[in-house]
Formats: sequence, C-alpha cells, structure tokens
Amino acid sequence: MCLLILLNLAYMHYEVYISNNGMSGVHVFSPPFFMIYDMLLSLLLFGTVTLCRQRLTFVSAYLLLLFFVVANVVYSRFFYQYMPLHVFTETGNLHGTWWHSYLPQAFRLQDVFLLANVAAAFYVVKRIPTRQSWRGLVHLVTFIFAFSLFYAFLSYAHSLRSNKEFRFGPLNVRENMTRAVYNPAASIVNYGVIQGQLLYNALASLSTTTLNEKDAREIDTFIEKRCADAGISGDSCKVSANPNVVMIILESGLSAAVEENIGGKDVMPNLKALTRQDGTYYNPHVLSNKGIGESSDAQVSYFTGLLPLSDEHAIMYVLKDSIIGLPSLLSKKGYATSITIPNNEDFWHQKELNEKYGFAHLYALGTVKNDFWCEDDEIFDSVIKNEKALARPFFHTILTLSMHGAYDMENEEIHHKVNLTFPANYSKQYRQYLIRCNFTDKQIGKYIDYMMREGLFDNTVLVIVSDHEPEGINMPLHKIRNNELPLIIVNSGIDTRKFSSKECNQVDLFPTLLDMMGIESKWRGIGRSLLRDHDSYKLNDEEVRVSTNILRGNYFAR
Repeated sequence: MCLLILLNLAYMHYEVYISNNGMSGVHVFSPPFFMIYDMLLSLLLFGTVTLCRQRLTFVSAYLLLLFFVVANVVYSRFFYQYMPLHVFTETGNLHGTWWHSYLPQAFRLQDVFLLANVAAAFYVVKRIPTRQSWRGLVHLVTFIFAFSLFYAFLSYAHSLRSNKEFRFGPLNVRENMTRAVYNPAASIVNYGVIQGQLLYNALASLSTTTLNEKDAREIDTFIEKRCADAGISGDSCKVSANPNVVMIILESGLSAAVEENIGGKDVMPNLKALTRQDGTYYNPHVLSNKGIGESSDAQVSYFTGLLPLSDEHAIMYVLKDSIIGLPSLLSKKGYATSITIPNNEDFWHQKELNEKYGFAHLYALGTVKNDFWCEDDEIFDSVIKNEKALARPFFHTILTLSMHGAYDMENEEIHHKVNLTFPANYSKQYRQYLIRCNFTDKQIGKYIDYMMREGLFDNTVLVIVSDHEPEGINMPLHKIRNNELPLIIVNSGIDTRKFSSKECNQVDLFPTLLDMMGIESKWRGIGRSLLRDHDSYKLNDEEVRVSTNILRGNYFAR
C-alpha cells in the first residue's frame, strides 16, 4: 500500500512539474524524500485518529493523498502547475454545469495509470487486517522520529549553503516565506504536498512582506523616471472633451481571427470593418502578458498597469493590496464607471476585484437561468439595456465569453447561427474557434448598430482588446501570427500616425489610455505608452522585477 501511495505522488510530480519544466529548480533528492515524508505523516495522522485500525488507516491516508494527486494533475492540464491552496476554496467558480464540458480535457490516456493504481489499492486493502495494532503505531512513531532527526540534520547542513531561492526544511520556514523569493510550484515538487503545498502555501498566504530599502528605492526611482518621461504629451495626443469610453475585452481573441477570410468572407466582418475605418488605430501585434491567472491577468494589466505573476494568481494580491486602477482614475475625471461580466459576482472574486479597480457598478449576468454561462448575444442585449441608464460620460468595460473553449466540442447554442465553410486543412478545434469568433463579432455589430441609432457612436471611444490567446486550437501552419492579440481603438480623434505600430504588450495599454484621456497620475504603469516614441516595447528584467515587488510588497500602501 505504501508503494502505491509513493507511485501516485511520483506520477503527480512528473505530470505537473517535470513534464512542463524539466528538472529545472528540482533538488535531486528532495522529491523522493518528501514523498516518503507525506506518506508517513498521513499514516501517523490517521493511525492516531482511527486508534490504530490498520485498514482504515491505510485507506484514509491513500485517499487523502490521492485527492491531492488528482486535483493537481487535473488543474495542471489547464494551468500547467500545481493547484494553489486558495483555489481549493473557490467554490464560486463551480456554479452551474458549464464546467462539465471541460472535464474530457482534464484527463489523458496516461491517467490509466491512476485507475490501475486504484484497482491495485482495492485489491491490497482487502488483505489488510481491520483490527487495532498498537505495536504498528509504536513502530510508525519510532520510524517517523528517526526520519525527522535525519531530516533536521539535512536541513541544518543545507542551511549552511548559500541558496536564495530555497531552504531545505522547516528550520528555515520564516526565511523561506520571504515573498520576493517564494516559488509555489518548485516548493511543492521539492517539499511535497503536506509541507510544500499545505504548510508553505498557508504561511505564504498569511504572511506579509515589507519591501526592503533597496527594492523600495528601486520602485521609487522607476516611477519617478516614468513620470518624468511622460512629461506633457500635447493636445494632439488626447481625446477632445470627455467622450464615453467602452472597452470590450474579447475572450481568447486573436489578430489572426480578425483578419481571417474564408472564400471571400470575413470571419469577423464587423471588427475587420472597424480596423479599416478612417481614424481607427489597429495594432495586430500585441503580446499576451498572462501569468497563471489567464483572463483575470488581463484585467490586472489593463486596469492597473502591472504585470501578472508567473507562479501565483496576481488577483490574490490585488484583493488585499492598495492599488491605482484606471476606472478609479477615470471616476475622478467625472466618469461613471461600470463593468459587465458573463459570470456571477463570486467568480474569481469579481465583485471585490472590480471594486478595487474602481468600478462603481458591476453587472454580473451569470444566473441559474443561463447556467452561469452567459453567451455573447445575451451579454450585449443586457449591455444595450443597461447603458441607456448610465450617466454621461461613462467608462464601461464588457467581458465577452462565447469565444472560450472547449474547442473539442460543438457549442450547440451558437453553431446553428453561423454559416461558414472551412478548408479541409482546418482542424476541428480551429473551426469551432472561428465559429465562435463569428458569433461574437455579430453581437458586437449589433451593439455598434445600437450606438449609431442612439447617437452614441461618434461620441464614444471604443477600445477592443483580448484577454489572452486560445489554447489547443491547432491552427494551420501557414498562420504566422497565431499568438498575437489585437488592439483596436476607434473614434479617439487622434492622428493614427502618432500611435506606435510596433510589437507591444498588453500592459502598454494602461499608459496609452492615461495619455489619451489626459489623466495626470504619478503612477504611469509598467508598460510604455503607444503614443510616445520608443525603440522597443520589449519588457526588461527591471520592469518585471519592479512590477512583482509592487504587487507582493503592497507598495502603494506605503
């Protein structure tokens, strides 16, 4: 039974970490050591709770660790890492049955190993006595005591080495929890489920980080320099008066989809028409800055000008940090701020997050009636209804959803509403993706028609962006820009030649909008304004480091 537990843990570490990252960051002897550690502590826990009933002890320990194995493996199929501790409590994300369609993507052929392991465990369990065994508990406690002494010795020996990223063991847990160096993924593969995933994650989430003087001074200097570089942009780079501003964040939008033409028919004709309209700025070369938070990371970049984190959910810091948000800055200029989301308000803490960004009103459209999955036709019907009541000028952000995966399956609600004939070399996934793009485009066209009828269009700056690239759509090889995102700005009144046409980042939109709207703020974001001449918009190490320290160190609370 012990061997089966260890095999499960080994499979988890291989599938979640090693298959995605190789052996980078892995201490050779740590994973096997802490797999044994996890197994022994689980047996001790349940041996004590069950008063040494052997079968119940082994079954309980096996099931507990199997739960973490399955949870981590399934989570990694979508987010390529171990499941963060806080995600185990995100029950608000599971309202409705929409997520059932993603379950087939969560499992792969090699997971038959887990089924075989469970079958073997069932066979072994029947041969374990059900009686109490105090001698067994004494042996287990003795073994764990000896094991712990060995562990403490290794911990002390390892602490003598200079290692800024990791310390081997709980003797250095306080130093290990320093926010600036904590890496959850590598912590779990090196220190196991109980210590790495439960203990270290819990301590990390409860701890607070005070920026050291060096990091704080670097941030101060960075902000002062960016503010000085901003200077005065001039009226020619600003919108006139105070127009309404509408930002549409496309779910999984690609520039390739905007430009896709099949048999003389545009897949997204309304967006394509906007890109060709006089006075429209269109940059199809936007790079995604997403970390592990996917869609929520785009909101962090667009609304705060900060970069998401590669190993933690940035929104968990936004929730407890002091931040400077674009909606908040616009509200100070007299804008009525609102956001429409296709989910319920509990989905990834949307209610609390959008309050932190500075949105005064949240329209959460996910309900029992639509199974907490609001398609884009319903979204824009609601937007049209709600915008009529908004005070002018307004800043309204709209999150779309219909272009979301899973692309292996046909979306029956929208498939029959789209009439496209695809080339034979287009994969099933790419076809499904383009069908959804066409459907979303029709809803945006309907929204634009409404604005024109109501006389709103000419007095509204329309900003259309994407949250991130889609996963698993198997694009044809001839599609060159398969990961570039679109940026479309309509009706700004600014000469489009003043905007940069270079490859840029999502995080560059924040300072660009500050310039466009004439917003005076010392905080200009990590990115660079597209209305100012820069040789390159490529992110450097300093920008990544400063952004990370601002988030993890709660810089704006100082």
